[in-house]
Amino acid sequence: MDDLSIISDDGEYQTINKRKKKIMGLTIILLISSYFLLGNAAFPFLASMSESIEIDNNRIHVGPNLTIIFEDNTYGVIQNMYLQSQSVEFAVCLFGDVRGGNYIIDEVYAPQAIDQSFNHIKFKSCPLDTLILLHSHPHKKCIASNQDINTLQTIKERNNDSLIVVMCDTNKFSVYD
Repeated sequence: MDDLSIISDDGEYQTINKRKKKIMGLTIILLISSYFLLGNAAFPFLASMSESIEIDNNRIHVGPNLTIIFEDNTYGVIQNMYLQSQSVEFAVCLFGDVRGGNYIIDEVYAPQAIDQSFNHIKFKSCPLDTLILLHSHPHKKCIASNQDINTLQTIKERNNDSLIVVMCDTNKFSVYD
């Protein structure tokens, strides 16, 4: 038998040929095998790759109603900090204006770090008028931690326009609103 016939909800016959069955079977085997061979480490990496956004022409296009625009040399400053801090996380406070859905960033401030490591940073608070709290994560791991989400809730109480941005490469970001 080369084909498999299935009756759909509307009573119509749908045919799945042998080739499609093999492709579906191989896909399932590949997914299950990757889970056991690669372990749990692969899935956060894949999730991070799908969630992160690549900057384009000094702009992070999050969606139709949200774009972060880096003016002057603000993106260059952040990029340099990322490159100089590969062994530890860093944090910066970003200032500017919100116009429509555009976050126009024109100033970068680095608060004093209290404790920092490869996957953690504790720093003095950003000023109250901070628009975006940006910090780095280890390379290619742009998913926010529970602490990041808790911090977002806290800063939203002070300024509802505030965002948290996670930087995980010189040109990759995840934005949390």
